[in-house]
Amino acid sequence: MRLSLTVVDPMVGASADVVLDADPESSVGDITRELARHVGLDGGAQIIPIGGHANPGGAPQAFVDGYALDDSANIVGSPLRDGVVVSLHDPAGCLLGEPTGVVEFRVAGGPAAGAVHRLGVGRYDIGSGPTAHIRIDDPELAERAASLSIAIDGACTVTLHGIEKKDTAGKGNGKGSEESSGDRPRLDGEDFEGGSWPLGSQLSLGNTL
Repeated sequence: MRLSLTVVDPMVGASADVVLDADPESSVGDITRELARHVGLDGGAQIIPIGGHANPGGAPQAFVDGYALDDSANIVGSPLRDGVVVSLHDPAGCLLGEPTGVVEFRVAGGPAAGAVHRLGVGRYDIGSGPTAHIRIDDPELAERAASLSIAIDGACTVTLHGIEKKDTAGKGNGKGSEESSGDRPRLDGEDFEGGSWPLGSQLSLGNTL
């Protein structure tokens, strides 16, 4: 079987992308010895890091997703799969797991576009201020522009701060109607005064989507 793997040795800061052709019954120990060659460990002084150990036969301990592999197991019975990261000697080279959360909050447009926040149940302030749970570097966004509440079933509710109701916005100045049409929060393109935020909908605050 053929596997494309990334091999990392955090002890020396070395890594390599390899394509491995191996018999499905090959042992993890045999595979690990071969992988070690690709990061320059084989043939030199044996490295036994503090807190780690070398397996029988000189194969370094291998880790996938932070868990030590059994060097006597075969490939089929191990976590070795196409695309995984194998860390030698120490689990520090393993990729961190995906952050958990009930909902995923994505900034799709504006100065902070591309940011992703995975949020659990609770209440989160959104704004440009330093104390905002979800801080967005948008000069058109108030320090505390809104609060997002997430229920245990993933339902989201938004409370806006410092936003006048649409029917009173602009009273006393000549630019009220223009500001209300261009600068007010919008949900999927419609004026929004707070309330339910359905999953998948787009909320516009300041210059941020």
